[in-house]
Parts: sequence; C-alpha cells; structure tokens
Amino acid sequence: MKIVVLGAGGNTSPGANRYLAENDDVNEVVLADIDTEEVERRARKLGDKAVSKYADVDDHEMLVDLFDDADAVVNATVFYFNLQVMKADIFGYRVIGNTLI
Repeated sequence: MKIVVLGAGGNTSPGANRYLAENDDVNEVVLADIDTEEVERRARKLGDKAVSKYADVDDHEMLVDLFDDADAVVNATVFYFNLQVMKADIFGYRVIGNTLI
C-alpha cells in the first residue's frame, strides 16, 4: 500500500509518519510538504519505505498528480487547506484525517 502524508513536514504528522513507516501493510510512505528540507530529513530517519516530495496545496494539478496512485492520503495540513486538499481528491475516498491525526 502507498500512503501520502500531505503536510508531512509540520507539527501534526511525526506520529503518523513513523506509524506508517513501521506498518507492514505499507510499502511506501510519501512525505509531502512545501518544506522539502524537513521532509527529506524525516524520510532519511524513517528508512527505505519513506520518500520525500515537494507539494504545494495551492497547486491543484500537482496535488491531483500526487494523489493519483496513492491508496490513501493523510491530510496533516493546517485546517484552512482542507477544502483545497479535498478538491484534489477527485475520487473522493482517499483523504483521511483533517489537520490533526
């Protein structure tokens, strides 16, 4: 299973990032954030399953592409981005969580 954690460089995501990286059912955890340095650092700490990606919630097409092959998306962004994140989930079933996980 491939899981995208959007906002993975922020304060609400470290527990989810770690849990997903340690979960045997998860093959890949994509740590996505506008702060690429932070998600790269976190991905290195989590091991081979974790990869970092640049993501800007103001770029709708980027989010659609990022979510395209994900089995689920954890929304760890701040609350005022929720609508943009939900609009990018064109299938309407992959985004789980809103702001706090």
